[in-house]
Amino acid sequence: MRAWMTPLAAGLQLAVLAFMAGEREAVLAYGKQVWLKTAPVDPQDLFRGDYVRLSYDASSIPKERWRGPLAETGTARNGERVYALMAPGQDGLWQVQALTDAPPDAGTYLRGRVLHCSPTAMDVRYGIEAYFMQQGTALTLEQQRNRQGIQVPLEMDVAVGRTGIAVLRGYRSGPLGLGLDLETRTAADGRREFTGLVTLRLLNASDRPLAVVDLPAAGAFRLRPEPQWQPNPWCWVNRDRAMPPVTDADVKVLAPGAIHTVHVDLKDPAWFIEVPGKPERRTVKGLEAWNCWFRLVYETPPAEACSGLTDARIIWHGSMPSRRFNGMQRVD
Repeated sequence: MRAWMTPLAAGLQLAVLAFMAGEREAVLAYGKQVWLKTAPVDPQDLFRGDYVRLSYDASSIPKERWRGPLAETGTARNGERVYALMAPGQDGLWQVQALTDAPPDAGTYLRGRVLHCSPTAMDVRYGIEAYFMQQGTALTLEQQRNRQGIQVPLEMDVAVGRTGIAVLRGYRSGPLGLGLDLETRTAADGRREFTGLVTLRLLNASDRPLAVVDLPAAGAFRLRPEPQWQPNPWCWVNRDRAMPPVTDADVKVLAPGAIHTVHVDLKDPAWFIEVPGKPERRTVKGLEAWNCWFRLVYETPPAEACSGLTDARIIWHGSMPSRRFNGMQRVD
């Protein structure tokens, strides 16, 4: 009995692997093209030999986008199957519109599994987190992605099948990069301490002129809390602030390779943080909490709000998060 069971089991395993490989090839050939933007990560942790480790904006999905039983229970088990309904944004890159525990009835969606679930966000993996490359090409990709200390997001070409299976096809560099630098000084005890001043650098990483919007008082940036395995209870005090109208004076045209600099003083009360329902308001600077991280997110008004401007045609539209940082001057 055992003599024939072993080759039968091996044959079944090979058949399953062949089916999976054939399914992926079919998705590559006939799947819908979707462009996904990679999320900022530590550049020292990007390369693993002959493949690139990837994380996406779509990898972390806030609770307000959960639907159905996920929203009702407010949680999910690690490894549970989930489905991310996608739609293209104004920059042509696809974004998560909703996350469910069942395939959507219509639309383009990614099939994934829960990596980690917190009360505020869910980390999901879609099977496209490793991009294998030919030997010797990783350095070229690193140079494209990190220029003058500024991270330029990769935009990954993803083929998506009707059942949500995703397969990587290629990549391109995004047209805009964002660098973040925390100013430090030497304290009385000789240690380096964070001053609360942040320098943001917007880089035109394309080969043609590109315009960015720089509103007064760094009004094109928002402070976004980020959790670290546990909820981050702090919120930006101006999280409900409306973006003011854009004028021609707010539009900065950058030649290829040019950089526009914006400064943010987190000690300014306009950038303070609070825990909803509590009276305390404070600066991020010096906040000692291992799970409390933040990003400064560059956001532009929609194209229709800029249609009457002189350089409307070349304004970059979309959302661009910085790398994560905390009040103790660490940058992730």
